[in-house]
Amino acid sequence: MMIQVRGRAFRVREGAYDSFWQEVASQTWEPETFRLLEHFIDSQHSFVDVGAWIGPTVLYGSQTARITYALEPDPVAYAELAANVELNQPRLANVRVLNQALAPASGKIRLGTPTRAGDSSATMLARPTRQAWDAEAIRWDDLVRVQAIADCNFIKMDIEGGEYRVIPTMTAWLQKFRPTLYLSLHPPQLFWSGLRIWRAVPALRRAYVANQTAKLFDALAFYPYRFTAHGEPITRAELMTRAARLENLAVVFSERTANELTTPLL
Repeated sequence: MMIQVRGRAFRVREGAYDSFWQEVASQTWEPETFRLLEHFIDSQHSFVDVGAWIGPTVLYGSQTARITYALEPDPVAYAELAANVELNQPRLANVRVLNQALAPASGKIRLGTPTRAGDSSATMLARPTRQAWDAEAIRWDDLVRVQAIADCNFIKMDIEGGEYRVIPTMTAWLQKFRPTLYLSLHPPQLFWSGLRIWRAVPALRRAYVANQTAKLFDALAFYPYRFTAHGEPITRAELMTRAARLENLAVVFSERTANELTTPLL
């Protein structure tokens, strides 16, 4: 199947994900994400896609990036991602597909999903699961060393709540090199993780989720600009409010201002 998005074309495998790819082609699936990839990725730098799933952002962003590193630990999604990248060879020979989970420590990690593998909901947070598996895990510092990543200027991270554990292990590197970070936050995953007794008083659990989200925001305070995927500035207080409401939210942390992005993104 040939997909065209904002002037870029790529092939994908037909089958179980056809309806999703039709949403991509019709630009009803996260058009703001593709616009952000256009703005930030360039041919002089590498792009790291953490939680690449079946490849929409990889297949699009890699057409500009010097090298794209795509991490996906879900075995079903990884197989689909690898097949989609292969369909676009040799044009996308600059893509490195890695069957790994970015994690606080390298080694093995237990992942699970409340639905089924391949549906973009695998998480490292402990919670009731329908399917679970062990995956290869790699810490950010080890990923950078093993892959010899020296020119990354854009990181997209969408790991279903794992960001609460992973970001604190990356902050020193992020502060030193300052790539733009496009971070998907998943307060609902954090709310439902852990022991059931922790949710005995939902208001207290929501406050905990809001505070943990604020800690992530504070850990990335060295970035001068923080805004939504639509280019709208976001404050710490607003982020806490939305986290307490258990809203998923994508936030951009960047050295570039929201002003230069707002007009084309809205």
